[in-house]
This record gives sequence, structure tokens and C-alpha cells, in this order.
Amino acid sequence: MSIEDYRINAFVRSVLVRRWIDTSRVDFGTSNGVVYVRGLLRQTYGKRQLERIDEVDELLGLVKRIEKDIRSIPGVRDTVFKLENFEKKGGKWRRKVKPLV
Repeated sequence: MSIEDYRINAFVRSVLVRRWIDTSRVDFGTSNGVVYVRGLLRQTYGKRQLERIDEVDELLGLVKRIEKDIRSIPGVRDTVFKLENFEKKGGKWRRKVKPLV
């Protein structure tokens, strides 16, 4: 890992903290300017039940802002998200639906 990757990691952490993301549930790292983010994306304050559609839309907006903020960090060439609760398909973010067991 280069010094530039360490610097990018520091900026990624600040983006997540600024958006009140629980960093204990998210793992991130950078390799050659590519930022990898995985885990469960949730905010540290309150417990959101995601029952109302406007709350889901609000969280989708949050994911979009986080992606935009990370991509705007100098030196970031690409981002790869492997989130438990959100996914990007066809260029659009959506909430993952857990299968009924």
C-alpha cells in the first residue's frame, strides 16, 4: 500500500464520520487508488426501521452522497462497494431485500 492509499483512507474515514456512518460495521481500504467499501452501512444515531418509503429514499440519497464524496477525493480512480444492505445495479442504488427463509 502506498502513502497515497493511506492518505485516501484517511479521507474516506472522514467522509463516513461526517455522514454519521457507524464505522465499526464498515470495512474500507484502498489499493492503487481504488477504494473498496464493504459491510453494513448504517448511521450511528437512532434506529431506523425503514418502514416508511421516505426513510428508504433518504438512506438511498445518503449512499449516493457517500459514493460521490469518496469519488471526489483526489487520487481516487474507482470505487467498489460490497454492502450488505445496498447494491448498485445498472448504475442505480437500491436497498437489498433479504430473502425469506
